Amino acid sequence: MMYRKVLASITATAMVISMLATAGFSSYAFEGEPARTETVQGSSDTEQEPIVIVGDVVVEATENYSSSAINTYGQDVSVNGSVEGQVLAHNNSDVNISGDVVSNGDNSLAIGGNYNGLVTAGSGATVNIGGNVDGSRIITDRHEMGGYDTMYNRETGNVTKLWDYETETVSGGAGSGVSVDNGGSVSVGGDVVAGMNGAYVMGESSLYVGGDVVSNGQERVDSGWLYDANNGAVIKMRDAVDEYGNVRRYENGNIVREPYVESYTNREHFGFSYTNGNGIYTDGEGNIVVGGNVSGQDYGISITTSYPDKNGRSGSIVVLGTIKADEVGINIGSDYEMGHYIEDETGTTEEKNEKAGKAFAKEIPEITVYAIDAPKAITDGRYEDGDTIRNYDAYKVAYNTIVNAINYIIKQDDSSNEQYGIRVNATQTTVAGQDILTTKINQAFSVAANLPEGYTIDGGNNVSVVENGDGTFTLTLTDVKGGINIKAKLRPVSDSSQDNTSAAVVVEEVSTSAPAGGVVVTNASSAPSDQQTAELISKISGDRPAQTATFDFGKISVAQYKEAVISNVQSVPQNGALNIVSNKLSVFDTSMMQAISARSDIDVNVVFSYGGKQYKVVIPAGYDVMSLLDEHGYCGYLRLLAILGGQEIA
Repeated sequence: MMYRKVLASITATAMVISMLATAGFSSYAFEGEPARTETVQGSSDTEQEPIVIVGDVVVEATENYSSSAINTYGQDVSVNGSVEGQVLAHNNSDVNISGDVVSNGDNSLAIGGNYNGLVTAGSGATVNIGGNVDGSRIITDRHEMGGYDTMYNRETGNVTKLWDYETETVSGGAGSGVSVDNGGSVSVGGDVVAGMNGAYVMGESSLYVGGDVVSNGQERVDSGWLYDANNGAVIKMRDAVDEYGNVRRYENGNIVREPYVESYTNREHFGFSYTNGNGIYTDGEGNIVVGGNVSGQDYGISITTSYPDKNGRSGSIVVLGTIKADEVGINIGSDYEMGHYIEDETGTTEEKNEKAGKAFAKEIPEITVYAIDAPKAITDGRYEDGDTIRNYDAYKVAYNTIVNAINYIIKQDDSSNEQYGIRVNATQTTVAGQDILTTKINQAFSVAANLPEGYTIDGGNNVSVVENGDGTFTLTLTDVKGGINIKAKLRPVSDSSQDNTSAAVVVEEVSTSAPAGGVVVTNASSAPSDQQTAELISKISGDRPAQTATFDFGKISVAQYKEAVISNVQSVPQNGALNIVSNKLSVFDTSMMQAISARSDIDVNVVFSYGGKQYKVVIPAGYDVMSLLDEHGYCGYLRLLAILGGQEIA
């Protein structure tokens, strides 16, 4: 006990401490000021008590060598606070952090994105983080890279140009927010944000993220020297051996021949700049669950087939939200990888393509997702201009097999579900303690609901709906982008005698002068013509200065109704109310809502008859009325009632 107090005192005063666990002195409780340390280390030489830290762990970034805030090889560590710096866990150790893990800007975090995460777990280690993993802090690192690219003369086979890479400059967030492999497990309660990879998951490991996984991307500048055989350079070929005669590269049992520059009289310096980022990069062996969205600059999720390891993937990927990317939602490998699969098969060209495509598809894990939001949902072997990649026929087999196996999550609108008792009959499964419903592309499922007259079921833009006539509906997902959300909506009609929220409304561009009796306007300066009308206006707007427009749709057109609403909105007294009283259901369009939005000082009371009753719906002053419109720019009276609620007028 005395040792712990002394140790805590040293931590608070000097703010520098290195903890290497030893027998009999391995459990620490830091109280008072947050702990500021250089590193927390754990050893597994003997069985040890857990290292316990009350407060934050912070490590300063370094330029010349890699440092970490927590680095344990078999000993358990618990932090009741947050960590600034890298967390490394190996050899079956357990690390529990109640708060966040944040990048300290250490240069080493910028590189090695495939294996060097801000949080890294391997060799059976488990890391649990209650908050977020934030690797978004911008880091710049410059290092030697090596390697080369070449250009050949197709006729002679000679190398005409050689780009010799010397250095690479990396700028952006951490290479990976979370890196987990070799039986490791990481659980994050909040979000994961990083540079090149939001998360890197390899081998039979697991990752759970309660929030979003985001890759902001990394910018890379590769620079070196360009040698041109037509401009003073002599480029020849030699065996790929090092200075000691050791072979560096074999291919099919033969030593690889590689180009080199024998001499030159002229060379040109070059620099190639590009940005890359994957929300998640994985080989498909692990189990991944993301409670929110997955976003990547290039790819939302990139899956490598790890050829020649063709053992089929036993892992799974579940994204309860949306996979988002600037280019491709799910990247399932390249034509280069597919070429290896084709080479391994026998038979006719068609048979080899079929077998190779199916073998390739087996290397993709089971995928469950709500929606995909990207210019291309899944790599399909086609370029933007319509051209196809090499080995396209085999790739097409793989694509179709993979797409047909994806489980698309079915969501239900809470308000519609509660109000109309919507029931979905589809495949049910449990993910992270949550029951979800799924379907597959072009696979029908059924929905039942207790809908009032004038309503139907909607499943989203990518779902076809067939009404069966018995209170049930048959829905089918028709697009690989998914996004199934079941809700009740007003049935599209083509005339104003029904409520309407779709573009099927026909607006007649004719004279907007309403005939006598079509529109009756009453305002504060003109008394109602009868006692009944006066009582109705009082029920609608009380003693607030009001202007009432009463519509008889048997005498006016849709265009005349629209013009009358807009003009009356504009003429309502300041801080007053507009009462719209209609003898039939109708709609508001974008122009009408824009007019109402411009008068944020007034209430708009909509009164209409439905089902033998008269209802009043209030659009309060200052309400975001544009949010009431559907995707086509319309809001019917019943939609208004469903969103805002209303009251029955006796």
